[in-house]
Amino acid sequence: MAAGAQDEKTVLMREFVVSALYLALALWATALIIPSELLPSKWIVVAEVFGIAVGLLLMHWLAFSLAVQLVDRADLDAMLVKEGVAQLAGGLAVAAVAVVPFIVIDRMNLALTATLWLLAAIPALTGYAIARQRGESRGRSAGIALAVAIAAFAVVWFKIWLTY
Repeated sequence: MAAGAQDEKTVLMREFVVSALYLALALWATALIIPSELLPSKWIVVAEVFGIAVGLLLMHWLAFSLAVQLVDRADLDAMLVKEGVAQLAGGLAVAAVAVVPFIVIDRMNLALTATLWLLAAIPALTGYAIARQRGESRGRSAGIALAVAIAAFAVVWFKIWLTY
């Protein structure tokens, strides 16, 4: 089992969150480079976002399952399948959040801006939650969330810079 000594619930939650954060950053980078005037219809955007998400998640799960079998010398078992489902669910949850503005807002430039803010909020809110979990005040946690958002923004822009 890939979980090792950790309990199943913790492992599955971690896989869900890792995939959600990974997809948020990947979709954020993608959304930043696309001018709103070049976006196709909202339903094509919705389909493309889910296509990108599913493709990335399936590639990640394949890599993960192969790595577990190689490094841990473990067979594919029920826990590994559950971890894959948790990864898929985390990423698809982010994809669903990312497309809501395109479904409810008719102007593509506003929908894209809303999506960029939503995707940026995911790592920032994660930073806030970590800080609160560690006993930090709301004010300090907000500062940590801002620092995480800046770090995430830097990573996303570095990825874009490397690509273009």
